[in-house]
Amino acid sequence: MGIGVGLAIFWYAYRLWLWKLLPPPNLTLEILRLIWEILLFFGMCIGLTVLFREKLALQGRISKAMASSQYAAHIFHVLFVVIFQYLVFSLVWPPLTKFRLVMLLAAPTTFLFSNWVRKPLRF
Repeated sequence: MGIGVGLAIFWYAYRLWLWKLLPPPNLTLEILRLIWEILLFFGMCIGLTVLFREKLALQGRISKAMASSQYAAHIFHVLFVVIFQYLVFSLVWPPLTKFRLVMLLAAPTTFLFSNWVRKPLRF
């Protein structure tokens, strides 16, 4: 995580003012930038995974029910997304607004339905 954060700080410093001090990119600098980018994303992905596992692994009643229903939600989510898309299709709203509405309606509905289906089956 430290590698990723350090490289992210360097990137923001470079984009804000450090680019004036360093020479323009050539092939060698482009290769170094690609290596830097790989290290940044690898460090952040691994670091955030470890951070959430070690420090933020809190689970309440709702999140535990959602975690138990995640496989059923994966199966049923397309059904609810299509239903809500059909319902908002005729609205004269911007597409992003329709997307947000479908997302806000379909996600909880999917998990409620998945939890309801899963409980009688005792998975």
